[in-house]
Amino acid sequence: MALETLEAFVDSALLGRLDSLKSADIDALGFGAIKLDASGKILVYNAYESTMTGVRAENAVGKNFFTQVAPCTNVREFAGAFYAGIKEKSLSKIFRYTFDHNMVPTKVTVTLFYDGKSDAAWVFVRKYEGEG
Repeated sequence: MALETLEAFVDSALLGRLDSLKSADIDALGFGAIKLDASGKILVYNAYESTMTGVRAENAVGKNFFTQVAPCTNVREFAGAFYAGIKEKSLSKIFRYTFDHNMVPTKVTVTLFYDGKSDAAWVFVRKYEGEG
């Protein structure tokens, strides 16, 4: 089964205005949304992501996503792709991953998105129920 496109995962109209959304709008999204600065520090950690991981936003914001909040992501396929995209000033990558840090292993589809225009990138996370 092929991975979905970025636009199927996140509405393209939403992508253009992510940085202007209010906290309540980000919390209302039907998927995990994590905003990271170029060093991997969490700037936004929405309600869906908190519910899925059991990590409260106030315990995540300000910490490094890859080393302090979700250390299982501190691997080439995840953190490495993020930092490479930041360095190249362009990132639009979708992949399947299994989160297994502080929760029951959960299969997800992850989208890393950075348009090179702002000072931050987004990690979008959706539970994956399919095969493979």
